[in-house]
Amino acid sequence: MPGTGRHPTSERLAQQEKSGEWGAVRKRKIEHAKVDWTLESIGRASKRRRRGCWLRLLGALRCASFGFVSCPATPETLAFYLSTVADSGLKSGSIQRRVSAITAFHTAADHDSPTLKAGVRLTLAGIRRKLGTAQEGKAPVMTVNIAAMTAAVPKSLLGIRDRALLLLGFAGAFRRSELVGRRDLRG
Repeated sequence: MPGTGRHPTSERLAQQEKSGEWGAVRKRKIEHAKVDWTLESIGRASKRRRRGCWLRLLGALRCASFGFVSCPATPETLAFYLSTVADSGLKSGSIQRRVSAITAFHTAADHDSPTLKAGVRLTLAGIRRKLGTAQEGKAPVMTVNIAAMTAAVPKSLLGIRDRALLLLGFAGAFRRSELVGRRDLRG
């Protein structure tokens, strides 16, 4: 499988395969392989975040006292998980990222996503209402800040380029990634 190593549940699957539960094991191996290859289609940081969210869900739902199945998760299971995560103090943005990861993994395994069900959507709406959805923004760069930045740049050829990039980025309100991706600035 792709990635950094064996899937976290590979050892358990190997034991079940030896014990004769081959049909269920084979199905789970196929699902894990699809999920792993689907993760290869996204960037490294997104992959790390999605895998982390998914493993947190699996860890929370493996608890035998609850008796839950992790994939495909039922809407009731997911609503319970989300309410538990919300009660633990996570912000609504982090919870939404976990929901996105759960949706992606269910889609990759060809399961219907429980995140689209009414009970889960209402749970998320309640979490957003109680915790709030406003993200903390950064203070904008003002003209005074740009003047100070451009004054600190050396008077060399590279300094001229850097000043031009700072001024272009400020005038166009570009993100760093948008400045890097501009074809007209490449040599």
